[in-house]
Amino acid sequence: METEEKKIYTIEDIARELGVSKTTVSRAISGKGRISQATRDRVRAFIKEHDYRPNVVAKGLAQRKTYNIALLMPKDYVATEFLFLKTV
Repeated sequence: METEEKKIYTIEDIARELGVSKTTVSRAISGKGRISQATRDRVRAFIKEHDYRPNVVAKGLAQRKTYNIALLMPKDYVATEFLFLKTV
């Protein structure tokens, strides 16, 4: 039984496949900007067919927001010393 690897598409890949610019693909995804409804529909159909998911790391870098939270703990901590942590 062979498993087929699923290609992970980027905006650049989608643009190349559809013969449009990366900007056009980005505008179709965001719904902003001036592109024709036919082009927007073509891009969205391709995205749906190939199960495209935006890269959240790339999006965070572009927007300069990651929404990550870091928690620093001392090396020799005991989980019961911190009331805000729940041990399982």
